[in-house]
Amino acid sequence: MDIAKFIHNLQQKPEPTKKVILWVATVVIMAFIFSGWLVSFSSEMQDVSLAGKPKQEKQGALANLWNDIKNDTASLKNVFNIKNEKESSKTPASETPAATPSKEQNKTSQPITPNKLPLSN
Repeated sequence: MDIAKFIHNLQQKPEPTKKVILWVATVVIMAFIFSGWLVSFSSEMQDVSLAGKPKQEKQGALANLWNDIKNDTASLKNVFNIKNEKESSKTPASETPAATPSKEQNKTSQPITPNKLPLSN
C-alpha cells in the first residue's frame, strides 16, 4: 500500500480510532526498542563477564541468553511482589488517627504573616 494513501485513509478515520492506532503503534515500537536494548545490554554484560573464558564457553553463554532473560524477569516479578506485599500490609491512611494539633498548641503558635515582595510598596 502506498504510504500517502495510508496516511490519507488514517486522516479520514474518526478521532477515537486514530487514538487507538496511535497507542498500538507506540506500544509496538516501544517493544522493539526495549527488546533491542535488552539484547544489546545482555550481550555487553556477557562479553564483560566472559572476557577471559574460552570461545566454546562464550558460544554456550550466548545460547543461554533466553534463559537468562526469563530468570531476570522472574526475579523482577519477585521483587515487585515483595514490594506489593509490604505496601498491602501497611494500614490504610483512613484507619490511622489524624494528627490534629491540641488547643494548647494552637494558642502558642503564632499567626503566619506574608512577606512583602521587593517591588511592592
